[in-house]
Amino acid sequence: MDINQLVYFADVAKTQNMGQSADNLHISQPALSMSIKRLENELGTELFDRHNHSIFLNSYGRLFLRYAEYCIKDLEEGKKQLKAALNAKSNTISIMCPVYYITGILFDAFCSVNPNVTVEYHFYQYWMVEEALLNKTLDICITSSKVSNPQLENTFITNRTMGVLCPAGHRFEGRESIAVNDLRDEKHLTFPENKMPRYDLDTICNSRGFRPNVVFESDSFSTLLQMCKKGKGILKTSLESTRLLDMRGLFFVPFEKSEVDAHVKLYMVTRKSSNNPYMEDYKAVVMSALAGEDL
Repeated sequence: MDINQLVYFADVAKTQNMGQSADNLHISQPALSMSIKRLENELGTELFDRHNHSIFLNSYGRLFLRYAEYCIKDLEEGKKQLKAALNAKSNTISIMCPVYYITGILFDAFCSVNPNVTVEYHFYQYWMVEEALLNKTLDICITSSKVSNPQLENTFITNRTMGVLCPAGHRFEGRESIAVNDLRDEKHLTFPENKMPRYDLDTICNSRGFRPNVVFESDSFSTLLQMCKKGKGILKTSLESTRLLDMRGLFFVPFEKSEVDAHVKLYMVTRKSSNNPYMEDYKAVVMSALAGEDL
């Protein structure tokens, strides 16, 4: 039994005329008659009384008609709800961006593509990003590390000049730049170990043979900033972030340009295929908004 059989049966039950129903359903009369007969055989009873080339819905047909109409109605409602859900999904973009000040830029960029967009912001542990992209809970990830998977695409966006925020009077004051090795004896304020900025800090320090001396951790950048102003340690961040901060009592010193791995490359990681009709435009505006910027 399939839905077409139920639709055909309901129409014939309404018209009680094979020829008229065949016209309504845009099929041939023999095909319609065959469909009704298959349905009756499957149900084990005739649904129509036939007399002199006329058909009349019998008591079994009237009983079954109620349930056939319920099925047709429920299916149409299901299709309607699914279409609404798909439309809502096409108006939703889920992103992860550990660079907090970029999120506002991205929101404006997405709105330029689709004024009705709903932006969902996520923050996954870096080892969960691949799974989130593959199971479609995440659409776009802006990250400093590529994600290796044949179903995913990594697009280079831009370079970010990295360095450290220091409290006024710190020994780095007046320096044009520093080496990563200069961090060896410093007290560090940073994010927890499951966050990408902490991963980047640990990676560059470990590659020089030492572990950063982390004295304070927080998920809140503003909290880390306040601790830095109080002279509790230094905070690894980007040059761009300092342009949005109240720098009173602070100064920024970049890493030397020769310290290539200390500076961060930003990548946009997405699925290679997407059902979202706006996805290619979303990717394009991310590149337009961020590529070439000194972040």
